[in-house]
Amino acid sequence: MKNEYLKTVPEAIEITAAELVTQLVRVKLESRIEYLKQNANDDAIEGELGWEYESAQLIAELEYKINNHPHSPRNALIDVFGLSKAEIAMLDTCVAISADASLEDLVVQLQGRPYRPQITENLL
Repeated sequence: MKNEYLKTVPEAIEITAAELVTQLVRVKLESRIEYLKQNANDDAIEGELGWEYESAQLIAELEYKINNHPHSPRNALIDVFGLSKAEIAMLDTCVAISADASLEDLVVQLQGRPYRPQITENLL
């Protein structure tokens, strides 16, 4: 199956919250793209969706690490401003794209607008 996009989460303490958020956003975007491809082609055969389980596990692991990251500026922003889940997703996506411009290509794939990737509520 197409598991090449699933990456392991480094165990190093030195990893920053921004790096974790970037990994999380990448996995979510790539997982969504894979889901849409499978459903568009009716390739989703029972028992062959191991990538969904793997990506869900990785997302859960990354979210846990992000939410429990010591001295995280992200978590401080969430607390200070009382951000909703949608606002957190917007913040995470913007930070991730700023940290890794290659994520713009994934946004373009999901939106179908090659001229300008935009972070919208529909994307999130």
